[in-house]
Order: sequence, then C-alpha cells, then structure tokens
Amino acid sequence: MHDKNNDLPWFDLCTTEVYTNPYPTFEKMREHRVCRINKDRFYALTRFEDCKEALRNYENFSSTSYTSFLYPDWVPEICRSDLFMLSEDPPEHTVHRNILRQAFGRSAIERLREIVAPVATSLVADIQPDVPINLVEKFTLPFVGTAVAEMMGTNGLQNYEAIKKWLTILEKISTTRPSDEELEALTVIAHEQRELFKTILAERKRVPTDDIPGQLVAAEVDGKHLSDEEFFSALELLARAGFETTLHAISHAIMELAERPPLLASIVEDHSLIPKFVDELLRYQVTGPCIFRMTRKPVEVGDITIPANSRVAVLVGSANRDSDQFENAEAFDIYRPNNANSISFGFGVHKCIGSALGKMELCVALETLFSRFRRVTVHNINWCPTYMVRGVHDLHATFTE
Repeated sequence: MHDKNNDLPWFDLCTTEVYTNPYPTFEKMREHRVCRINKDRFYALTRFEDCKEALRNYENFSSTSYTSFLYPDWVPEICRSDLFMLSEDPPEHTVHRNILRQAFGRSAIERLREIVAPVATSLVADIQPDVPINLVEKFTLPFVGTAVAEMMGTNGLQNYEAIKKWLTILEKISTTRPSDEELEALTVIAHEQRELFKTILAERKRVPTDDIPGQLVAAEVDGKHLSDEEFFSALELLARAGFETTLHAISHAIMELAERPPLLASIVEDHSLIPKFVDELLRYQVTGPCIFRMTRKPVEVGDITIPANSRVAVLVGSANRDSDQFENAEAFDIYRPNNANSISFGFGVHKCIGSALGKMELCVALETLFSRFRRVTVHNINWCPTYMVRGVHDLHATFTE
C-alpha cells in the first residue's frame, strides 16, 4: 500500500533567505496541509486551523517531549532545564500554571510598568536626534534586560549584559557538540546562574516580597508549593521567554513603522492607537514562529496520517498569514477586526501566561520613543540565523524629532 507520507513536500528552513524573510516560503507551504522540513524529518503544520488545533489538543500533540528538541545528549546536567510548564501537559501543567498565574496578576504588570517606564525615558533621552544608532545596543537591550532582571529578582545582583551573555550561550545549544572550551563556558555560566537563583530563593524564603519571585515562593494550589528545582526552572523560563520575545518585537515595531510613515504619523499624534498596532504587529511578525509538539498517537490531518511519536513543527508564523483566517493577511492593518485572535502566544492551556506583560513593555517602549521622535529611518539589519527565532542581532536606525 502506497504511503502518502513519502510524497509530502520538503522545505528547507535553514537558509539565509528564510532567516531574512520566511513568508514567501510559508505561503508555498500553506498549499499543503502537512509538509516536512529540514534534515530533522519534522512534520510541519502551516494553516491557521490546523496549527490552532495542534496547540489546543494536547492529547494528540504533546509538549512533554519539548526538552528533547532542545537538549542533545552532550548537554551537561547543570545546563538542562525542563523549562517548567513548557514541557508539561495537564494535569501537571494545570497545577503549575495556576501557581504561576498568582504571580502574574494585574499588580505585577503595574509594578513592572512603574520600573521600566523611567528606564525607557532615560534611554530615549540619551538618543541623539538625526544620529545613527544601533537600537538594540542603545535602547532595546537595556530596556528589556531591566524588565527581565526585575522578573527574575536579579536587579542589583546581575546587570543586563550578564543576562544577555547567559541567554546567548544557552541559545547556542544545538545538535552539534561544541568545542571543549565552549562547553566549559556553558557549564560555568549555568552554574553561576543556578547559584544566583539559589540566593534569590533563600532571600525570598527568609523575607517575603511582593515581586514575581516572592509571589512564586508564596503561591500554592491545593497545598502544593513549587519545589526548589521548579522555582529555578520557572525563573529560567521567564527569562528566556520574556527576554527574546520583547527584544525582537521592539525591533520589528521600529522596522514596520519606518516602512509606513503615515501610520507612524498617526501614532505620534494619537498614542491610543499603539495597542492596536501591537496586536497587529504580533500577528504580522511572530518572534517565535515555530512551536514544537510530539504526537502521542497517529493523528489524521486531512488525508495524511502523522505517525505516533513524530516531531511536529507548528508554524504559527505561517498560520498568522493564512488568508482563510485573516482577510488580506499579507497587509499590515491595525484596524483589522480580528488581529488580536492570532496565535503568536500559543493557544489553549499553553497560551503564554506573560503575554499581557510583554504587550505592556512593547507599549511603554513605543509610547516613550514616539513621545519625543516623529520619524525613524532604518539603515541596516542583522538577522538572527535561525528559523526558530524571528529577530535581529543589530538594528541601525536614525530617529528624528
């Protein structure tokens, strides 16, 4: 009997062309309900409804093997994290999500806003008008780094350069074993970060606080508190998700506004448009375009059966450009009635619990930048060389008052 899976089209996402602009490739992939990608032999879903169902249905598409995608055998134990809820399904996931939710209420968002807003104001004040700058270096990195340090409780103990160094080394983990020197550096920095987390945990246990780490220590569901290891994993997840997502989203915002001077002029005059802009930005440019799942059993998608224990790439970056869900999906339209229905932050039980916090940071950054400046020009972009992250290492731009 002929196996239709052998006829599935293959797409290579590990190319400079895709890193720079994946959307033409995503459009070709959406011609098929199921594709294969790269040499890893992943199955891939690209259409909105298929991706949404895969994210919703954890009984078919499980997250429990998520860390197997991230940590090859060579990775030392000190460097491995289960990334907390990211690698869980209900019922364990439900308990941990309810604990984390207690630390991410409206008060936490307002507390963080009070901290990052003055940081944004100070950073914008240092930008010279009509002088080219690397926005990532001069604004985005210190702004987001301050927010992440506050979320982890490391303000005063660890600056944003150290956070960036730690996360950058973690990002280099791949299927290829690094040199002995690189492996030693990874081990050392992972150990240093773990010791820092132990200090934070001990302090919060000794003196309760109302910041996010303090609330994580105090939170409980049905008498259950986080274990020490779960606490460490939760902080690492907050850092990795909160840092990368917001860092790259700010760069995307500046690039999109630089291409659309009339839209920027409207936002400069009316900041109430910024939340609408942010929702459309997150649909249009997804910083994490690929979410991984593993099939628990054979799953039918159209006339294709994905075998049990198959790795599946849920390409939300493609799904958000699906014209069956979003009319004229390739257009950037802040007045789109359903732009907030994108699945950039996931869907169902695994929808990102920090999405409101990330949106707040984006809004604060844009409000502050465009309270002072009226125009921006982008000169040079250095894209991240991976299909798993849609972002830039450097963004050179000039702001004009």
